Order: sequence, then structure tokens, then C-alpha cells
Amino acid sequence: MAAQSRIERIDRFIADFRALRAARRGARLEEMEAFLDTFEATHRRIWRVRVDFNVFGLLGVRTDEVCHSGVLAWLLDAESGHGQGDVFMRAFADLCRLDIPSQALDRYLVRTEFVGAESIIDVMVFSRGEFLIYLENKVFASEGSHQVDREFRDMRRLGTALGVPEERQFAVFLTPDGRSPLSGDA
Repeated sequence: MAAQSRIERIDRFIADFRALRAARRGARLEEMEAFLDTFEATHRRIWRVRVDFNVFGLLGVRTDEVCHSGVLAWLLDAESGHGQGDVFMRAFADLCRLDIPSQALDRYLVRTEFVGAESIIDVMVFSRGEFLIYLENKVFASEGSHQVDREFRDMRRLGTALGVPEERQFAVFLTPDGRSPLSGDA
């Protein structure tokens, strides 16, 4: 019987050891998860505060609206030299929730500093009879008096001349902070 109680003690010792090891493993896993959560939150906070990489700032044109518009037009133009085709234009239309038929994005034109009867629009994208986008790009400058209203009227006139239905004429007001225009219906 002494031999069996010795085996029972060894079995109990092994069982206790396994239970202790499992408890410590669980505690270590909880500590590691807490560390990773804290690290991730801290990393995100530091990344947002300390990292301000801006290619426009690097090039010294952070506030140059014409330069920004040129880059936007280059990205949106499927025929430009970036080699990505219409990927940016499709992403832009999707992001802005512009109801443009997919086939209409197979062929379109992009213009910068387009002069209308009452205004000059920063970027214009269009396909005759299909769609028209007027993109007003405001980096840090404020709007002119009733600027968006004038641009909207110009867009409607050009849309009519191009045979674009009103529901496919889109006015986009683009700012770094997402603010709305002072004039217009936005």
C-alpha cells in the first residue's frame, strides 16, 4: 500500500504541477495581451502626434492649391504617367459616392483651372453625355464671395452643353479638414 500511495503522491504532484503551469500560462497570456493592447494604443497615439509626413510639405508646397490640384488631376487622369489607369478615379468616385456607371469611367477627360462664365474650377473631370465633376480644392485659402454658388451655376451650364443629366453632375468641395463650403447647398 505504501507503493500505491507513493504513486498517488507522484500523480498528485504531476497534476498540481500541470495545474500550476496552466494557471501561470493563462496569467502570462493575459499579461501579454494587456501589454500588446497598451503598446498598440500608445503606438497609435505617438504615431498620430509625431508623424506628419506630407509630401507637399517635403516639397515646400504644402499650401500651394494649384500644385495640389495638379497632383489630383494627374492621379484622376487614367491616361497620365502614373501607370495605374483609372484606379484612382474609380476609388475617388467610390469614396465620394458618385453615381457614375462603370463603363463611363472607361473614357473621360480631366482639366485643371477650367474657366467658366462666372468662376474658375480647380479640377474638372467629364465624359460627354455621361458625367461631370467639378472639384473645388481648398487647402488653406478661404472661399471667395459666393464662390461655390458661382461654380455650381457654371457646372450646370457646362453639364447642359455636354448633355450630362443633372443627376450625374457632381460638385465636390475638398479640404484637408473636411469642412463644408460657406456658400452653396453642401
